[in-house]
Amino acid sequence: MTNTKKIWYLLAALLIITATALALIGGRKPRTEVVTGEPYKTITGAKTSSYEPVGEVLNLAADDNIIGEKTAPLTIFVYEDYSSPYSSELAATLKRIISESGDKLAIVIRPFVTAGNNISREGALALMCAADVDKFTEMRDLILAEAKEGRLVAGGFGAYAAQLGLDETVFNACLTNEEKSVKLEAVMAEADKNLVLGAPTIFVGNEMIIGARPYSDFVDSNGDAIEGLRAVIDRQLNQLPAETK
Repeated sequence: MTNTKKIWYLLAALLIITATALALIGGRKPRTEVVTGEPYKTITGAKTSSYEPVGEVLNLAADDNIIGEKTAPLTIFVYEDYSSPYSSELAATLKRIISESGDKLAIVIRPFVTAGNNISREGALALMCAADVDKFTEMRDLILAEAKEGRLVAGGFGAYAAQLGLDETVFNACLTNEEKSVKLEAVMAEADKNLVLGAPTIFVGNEMIIGARPYSDFVDSNGDAIEGLRAVIDRQLNQLPAETK
């Protein structure tokens, strides 16, 4: 990827971060709040994406955690920060879209760790440890629910393992396992390679979307109509060759 594109993505990410910070300072709820069961709304002429295509599609790693089937026609990559309520919002939106799309989607979940944030790091490690004992989905649902309510605390992830019937002592040992830390660093190196600067970040085909994109089309703070996540995914599915749908 060219240096010009890298600079463009950096500026785009900074704008997203600034807008989010201003919303929080002003005491307003994020405009991306998910309302379960809201009707699907479209806006004629909505922009296909607020960011230009990345030019390439990400590849699956052998140890990626996937919701859905690997053989699904469309693979979506999601970077989540488990200390972030915005990642919880995006997860809720994706869950609804998955329920509506049947076996057409494979959602690849990858952690993103915010530098210096112990909750973010421990959450990522907790998901890795849970995946080792086939409890990835259950642990992810639990952590995201706690993140949404702001109840996560550093050093408290062993208790969530106990809630899922796992041995808390063994789980805590896994959280401090050097091998897991090395694996997490490799995931973060891949995120950096893909120009992921924060979470949530989602890749739908060759499109990179920063932030918790709402389910339906919406009007952003600049007055521009933007495609919602369902419209982005539907468009990508419609572009696939007929034999793969």
